[in-house]
Amino acid sequence: MELKTIQEVLSLSVFLVINVLIFQEKISWNQVLGFLIMGIGVWLVFKK
Repeated sequence: MELKTIQEVLSLSVFLVINVLIFQEKISWNQVLGFLIMGIGVWLVFKK
């Protein structure tokens, strides 16, 4: 479960960086909110 979580976080982070740096897209509020929710989910998965 942890490996899949790490994979999802890394792939979405790389996708965001590519969009910002290469395609010069702006980060919108719903993307920030999505990453915040994803961060909370990662914290819950790794919390022991």
